[in-house]
Amino acid sequence: MAAKAAARQALCLLLVGSSTPAIGEEAWRELKGKHFVIYYANNGRSARDTLNAAEKYYKTITRDLGFTRHDSFWLWEKRVSIRLFESREAFAANNAAPDWAVGAANHDKREISGVASEASFIDGVLPHEMAHLMFREFMGLGDDVPIWLNEGVAMWEEAGRRKEARDATVRLARANRLIPLRKLMAIDVRKSDDKELVTAFYAESIALVGYLIE
Repeated sequence: MAAKAAARQALCLLLVGSSTPAIGEEAWRELKGKHFVIYYANNGRSARDTLNAAEKYYKTITRDLGFTRHDSFWLWEKRVSIRLFESREAFAANNAAPDWAVGAANHDKREISGVASEASFIDGVLPHEMAHLMFREFMGLGDDVPIWLNEGVAMWEEAGRRKEARDATVRLARANRLIPLRKLMAIDVRKSDDKELVTAFYAESIALVGYLIE
């Protein structure tokens, strides 16, 4: 189940080609913060909660990755857009995403979208996609970031993943089932059906990034 959930989340978080929302522009309201512009339909409280969470994640991610010296990054016209939908149905109707997804990102448009009422969007998708985008832009590597590093950084910023990854890595090591480092850095598990490989790949990637950061 853990491998299946990880694979599903990975697919959700790699949905970078989401379409432009069909909702008319006049239907969206704006809430502007220092680094983000929140677009929402009706729920102003969810918009404020999302903005506050995004600004908090901005601080922790830049601190973790050593980017705090870039104090003028993502300001004014360079702010990132976060588009909030009222329900999964509205989100699915406006994004090329499966029914179970609660969030997606378009890195080219620098926009993250999701379901405002879903805790997993605020706690998981939002910091994950922010980390992807920040690492991509701060490093200037675009899509050339190795998959293990890109996913490891993004999932490390989901605080709940850290202990889970450490525990999984310990179990894999005791069972002598760790992926060798050379192989870890070369494989692409995003479309793999091997649940054991997927679980090991993400656990090791998170743990390795955590080791490098700490």
